[in-house]
Amino acid sequence: MDNMALMNAPMLHFKNSALFGIHPNSFVCFQARSRSITKKPLLVEARGRANTRTESAKIRNRRMLKKYNGTATHPRLSVFCSDRQLYAMLVDDKNRSCLFYGSTLQKSIRQDPSCTTLEAAQRVGEALVKACITKKPLLVEARGRANTRTESAKIRNRRMLKKYNGTATHPRLSVFCSDRQLYAMLVDDKNRSCLFYGSTLQKSIRQDPSCTTLEAAQRVGEALVKACDDLNIKEISSYDRNGLHKRGEKLKAFETAISSYGFLPR
Repeated sequence: MDNMALMNAPMLHFKNSALFGIHPNSFVCFQARSRSITKKPLLVEARGRANTRTESAKIRNRRMLKKYNGTATHPRLSVFCSDRQLYAMLVDDKNRSCLFYGSTLQKSIRQDPSCTTLEAAQRVGEALVKACITKKPLLVEARGRANTRTESAKIRNRRMLKKYNGTATHPRLSVFCSDRQLYAMLVDDKNRSCLFYGSTLQKSIRQDPSCTTLEAAQRVGEALVKACDDLNIKEISSYDRNGLHKRGEKLKAFETAISSYGFLPR
């Protein structure tokens, strides 16, 4: 190696890919092209609202009727004119009444004496003015309310049943007295049950021993007091006479018996 002479050799140029046996592919270069974008102006079409359609005079009149406020002293003047005729009214909207009506078709205006439609329209106006001047005074009739009729005891009792609040410890005492008999009940409205029932028709009260209706009414009261003592009832929630305002002899005898127990003041 030391004796080997130095020689000048040409320089060889190698590529890394050629050295390893890889042949590079040809690289394609894409040139960016500039494209001009054409912008169109935005067109906004103004459309009318859905309710801008033409409204007929008849529909408009119905809608405007809700806003009218004519009264008996300040009525509303309503005039309608067709192709041939004219109609006029004075309307009291508050009481829903017509104070005056005139048209060019009325015989009293058209034929006394006979005239044209224009003259008849003028006569309608004159008749309206005359009606306003010679208008009769307004008569107001005072009427009673619809619910001022006499209410029967049966109807009143049904209406009052919604307000009763009898319970097992504080029941409602319901008494009904007809022309001949007396009926009494202790009612638990909350549980919808009857705690006691007695009447002057019961055999256990009427025939042991035999007695009159007044004595039987007193015995009903005594039986009610005994039932309250057995059920440990010391107080009643309400005393319902079923719409009876007058106290008959039978009712007095019954109340005398129950007042001794403390239900009613003597």
